[in-house]
Amino acid sequence: MRGVKGLMIAVLDEAMTSLALVRRSRNPRVRKHGLSAMRWIKSRDASHPFSFVSICDALGLDPDRTRRQVLEIGRAHV
Repeated sequence: MRGVKGLMIAVLDEAMTSLALVRRSRNPRVRKHGLSAMRWIKSRDASHPFSFVSICDALGLDPDRTRRQVLEIGRAHV
Protein backbone atom coordinates (compact mmCIF):
# COMPACT_ATOMS: atom_id res chain seq x y z
CA MET A 1 0.00 0.00 0.00
CA ARG A 2 1.23 3.49 -0.81
CA GLY A 3 0.55 7.00 0.27
CA VAL A 4 -0.71 8.15 3.62
CA LYS A 5 -2.37 4.85 4.56
CA GLY A 6 0.82 2.98 3.73
CA LEU A 7 2.74 5.33 5.99
CA MET A 8 0.16 4.82 8.74
CA ILE A 9 0.57 1.06 8.48
CA ALA A 10 4.35 1.46 8.69
CA VAL A 11 4.04 3.67 11.80
CA LEU A 12 1.78 1.11 13.48
CA ASP A 13 4.13 -1.73 12.52
CA GLU A 14 7.16 0.14 13.88
CA ALA A 15 5.39 0.76 17.18
CA MET A 16 4.49 -2.92 17.51
CA THR A 17 8.06 -3.97 16.75
CA SER A 18 9.44 -1.45 19.26
CA LEU A 19 7.00 -2.66 21.90
CA ALA A 20 8.09 -6.26 21.42
CA LEU A 21 11.78 -5.29 21.65
CA VAL A 22 11.46 -3.19 24.80
CA ARG A 23 10.63 -6.20 26.92
CA ARG A 24 13.69 -8.17 25.78
CA SER A 25 16.38 -5.53 25.53
CA ARG A 26 18.70 -4.16 28.15
CA ASN A 27 19.93 -1.45 25.76
CA PRO A 28 18.77 1.93 27.13
CA ARG A 29 18.14 3.41 23.66
CA VAL A 30 16.04 0.44 22.57
CA ARG A 31 14.10 0.51 25.84
CA LYS A 32 13.50 4.28 25.55
CA HIS A 33 12.17 3.85 22.00
CA GLY A 34 9.95 0.96 23.07
CA LEU A 35 8.57 2.82 26.07
CA SER A 36 7.79 5.77 23.81
CA ALA A 37 5.89 3.40 21.52
CA MET A 38 3.97 2.05 24.52
CA ARG A 39 2.95 5.57 25.56
CA TRP A 40 1.86 6.30 21.98
CA ILE A 41 -0.25 3.12 21.83
CA LYS A 42 -1.84 3.79 25.22
CA SER A 43 -2.63 7.43 24.42
CA ARG A 44 -6.26 8.29 23.72
CA ASP A 45 -5.35 11.61 22.08
CA ALA A 46 -6.84 11.90 18.60
CA SER A 47 -5.81 15.49 17.89
CA HIS A 48 -2.85 14.56 15.67
CA PRO A 49 -3.31 12.80 12.29
CA PHE A 50 -0.64 10.26 13.23
CA SER A 51 -1.80 9.52 16.76
CA PHE A 52 -2.60 5.88 17.49
CA VAL A 53 -6.34 6.64 17.61
CA SER A 54 -6.27 8.61 14.34
CA ILE A 55 -4.31 5.90 12.56
CA CYS A 56 -6.71 3.22 13.76
CA ASP A 57 -9.70 5.30 12.64
CA ALA A 58 -8.17 5.94 9.22
CA LEU A 59 -7.44 2.22 8.76
CA GLY A 60 -10.91 1.15 9.90
CA LEU A 61 -9.64 -0.41 13.13
CA ASP A 62 -11.28 -0.09 16.52
CA PRO A 63 -8.64 1.73 18.61
CA ASP A 64 -9.52 0.04 21.93
CA ARG A 65 -9.58 -3.46 20.47
CA THR A 66 -6.41 -2.85 18.47
CA ARG A 67 -4.69 -1.43 21.57
CA ARG A 68 -5.57 -4.54 23.60
CA GLN A 69 -4.35 -6.84 20.84
CA VAL A 70 -1.09 -4.96 20.30
CA LEU A 71 -0.30 -4.85 24.00
CA GLU A 72 -1.12 -8.56 24.31
CA ILE A 73 1.23 -9.37 21.42
CA GLY A 74 3.93 -7.28 23.11
CA ARG A 75 3.53 -9.27 26.31
CA ALA A 76 3.77 -12.54 24.37
CA HIS A 77 7.21 -11.55 23.09
CA VAL A 78 8.72 -11.33 26.56
